[in-house]
Amino acid sequence: MTEIRIRKLFGRFNYHFSIGDEANRRITILSGPNGFGKTMLLECLNAVSESDLSFFLNLKFDNFEVERENGNIRIEKLEDGLKVNGNVISKEDINLSSRGIIRRKMVDEDHDQFRANLKVLNEMQRVFGKIFYIRGQRLVDIENDKYFISNQGEVRKYLKKSVDVVSSIPEKFALQVSKLDSEYSQLSNKLDSTFLKRLFELKEGIDERDFNEKIELVRSKIKKLNDSGISKIGTLSVTTFRPEDARALKIYFEDFDKKYQVYETMIEQIELFKTIINNQFLFKHLEITEDQKLTIVDNDTGEKIRLNYLSSGEQEIMVLYYKLLFEIPKNTLVLVDEPEISLHIAWQRMFVKYMRKIVSLKSIYAIIATHSAQIVSGNRDIQYDLGEMYKNGLNQGE
Repeated sequence: MTEIRIRKLFGRFNYHFSIGDEANRRITILSGPNGFGKTMLLECLNAVSESDLSFFLNLKFDNFEVERENGNIRIEKLEDGLKVNGNVISKEDINLSSRGIIRRKMVDEDHDQFRANLKVLNEMQRVFGKIFYIRGQRLVDIENDKYFISNQGEVRKYLKKSVDVVSSIPEKFALQVSKLDSEYSQLSNKLDSTFLKRLFELKEGIDERDFNEKIELVRSKIKKLNDSGISKIGTLSVTTFRPEDARALKIYFEDFDKKYQVYETMIEQIELFKTIINNQFLFKHLEITEDQKLTIVDNDTGEKIRLNYLSSGEQEIMVLYYKLLFEIPKNTLVLVDEPEISLHIAWQRMFVKYMRKIVSLKSIYAIIATHSAQIVSGNRDIQYDLGEMYKNGLNQGE
């Protein structure tokens, strides 16, 4: 269980909510009127994950606290800096560290103070680990200004760069599959090179009953792999059990399972992604091309549709669910801001249903900030309404 508290956000709001460990509490919904801090709460959590003290320095609040089994973080606002878990960090140090100059200060200034500041930053990252934040602006990715120290000791800045996110999906997907193909090839070569040695060392093989059970499992897995469109392990040529092949068959089935595991997670993700897209898009469907790229195809003409030619709502669907399924590592806390943007009411109603499937598949937690009554409807058990909390006086006092 994770407890999250903030006091005097914007000088007004006190909130306290939990992320549960039970299966039905892996999703938390924050709702409420504009200006009540839904997005800002997500920003606070993301800032903790990134050890971004400058964010808290510029935010109006009294204190922000996270309690987890693996540690706690308490950030208090001071007149000229912050106190993090009892450690006071000055405004000057925070401003410098946010520009990547803290490492230079290790040489130029007091080592003990540097180590103390660095320990605070590391502790913030350790408590939450890496958070994946899906912001409301999803279709265009604008990289933030980044600062670095040149060899001459000068502070320099990278230029901003914008990326059409939906158009980048096919190439990113192909790269992911290519990495799996490489992993599969390495594993296959390793297994094949030791096949004879393992065969001679094996004392007993499988019987006909085991053969019949395993052959059906292999057929179903080959079909799933081929239907996914990402790779073909190969067709199954063996159809009849022969006692003299019992040992070789046992090794074959064991090796097949190891090879299939390379693609198994990706196959499950593709199946769910196809289901989401094909159930919501009208007159078109998702396919995977021979060069292993995702594409949208017109149902009537069979023509491929450029992803940036889809409607804004369709692009939002593509980008949002692609990030959730293919870019987020397992066991991650995911923050999703306003998933309803550009989505039809029917699509909004389906969002939590699909999120539950994704959460289960990837063992992740999700906090969703939304204005949508359609997303909240039927999910009151996982909702915190910030407006109701304020009206009921839950924002008063500690």
